[in-house]
Amino acid sequence: MVIESEPRFMDMAVTYLERLQRPPHIGIPRKLMDSQFAVQLMRSSYNIADELDFVPMDEFQKSFFLFRQSEWEDYKSHHNVVVQGNLADPIYFDFISFCQYAVISNKMKTGQIQFVEKVGAEGESQIVRRNPTFELNSMLPNFFSLMVGERLLNFIQDKYSTITATEEVNSYIISIEDANNNKPRRVATPSTFGRIAQLLLDVFIINSYAISADIQELPSTSMDGSTMLKITLRAPANLW
Repeated sequence: MVIESEPRFMDMAVTYLERLQRPPHIGIPRKLMDSQFAVQLMRSSYNIADELDFVPMDEFQKSFFLFRQSEWEDYKSHHNVVVQGNLADPIYFDFISFCQYAVISNKMKTGQIQFVEKVGAEGESQIVRRNPTFELNSMLPNFFSLMVGERLLNFIQDKYSTITATEEVNSYIISIEDANNNKPRRVATPSTFGRIAQLLLDVFIINSYAISADIQELPSTSMDGSTMLKITLRAPANLW
């Protein structure tokens, strides 16, 4: 009986120590997000994880469910007004996006090259093999970030074309596929990049992802003359 309890005790100890290292919970009031925009943010990350084929999605869904279940009571103890399932509420969005990315990050570290994945309600299965382009687990976070960004950019351009679909914006945007094929691209000056990025940030503000957002060019301290830009989001939906 003692032997069987030791692994559980160790798991609890590891979980306790890991939670001590987390940032403090956020208590500032934040605006409700547009629910469709919140769903799009979560769905884009899920779909890209699926497309990269590093974990069977039935396994991912099970791990995601178990992880958020194990985290929920502790999180709720810090936010007693949080309502489970309300993505428009930044308090809940903070929690569920943390859970989603924690599981995605964990699965990337042990990403599988080939696996059997269950599909459909009847339990059918299929063999999935990862695209050789994404074969290195160490590169999965980079590909994931780029592909999620591209997916969100496409969504923003389709839905908010009057804001973003200008000739200037389109002239600087290049797809990941074109980048991999070394297609020539225009290089934006810091001021041009800042102006275009601000248009995209404005969409996040319209959907109440944050109260405000701005971009500031920082003084250059680099020997090669490169420029750094600082993006500031005030009271965003992801703070924790």
